[in-house]
Amino acid sequence: MTSWLLLFAHVLSRSTRTQLSFLGAFGSYPALHFLGAQLVSAITFSGLLSPLTSVIRETLQERYDHAAVLVAVGFLCLAFKCYRRDLRQLLR
Repeated sequence: MTSWLLLFAHVLSRSTRTQLSFLGAFGSYPALHFLGAQLVSAITFSGLLSPLTSVIRETLQERYDHAAVLVAVGFLCLAFKCYRRDLRQLLR
């Protein structure tokens, strides 16, 4: 069990692209979630549209959450792709 973990750590320590991809995956989700919450909280309607404010805020926040998850999954796929490439180069 520790041999694959050591191999993973070794490849990760030598691969800058994989490190940056993991950093992008784990850094983009909270950043986009926080950015979405800040932007959505500033939305206010007045007059006849004021009852729709909370519904539109929830809908937009869900869209920001979905976008954050998709960006994080994209970075994780890129990290896996870079890891496999660097593992093949290291094992040659």
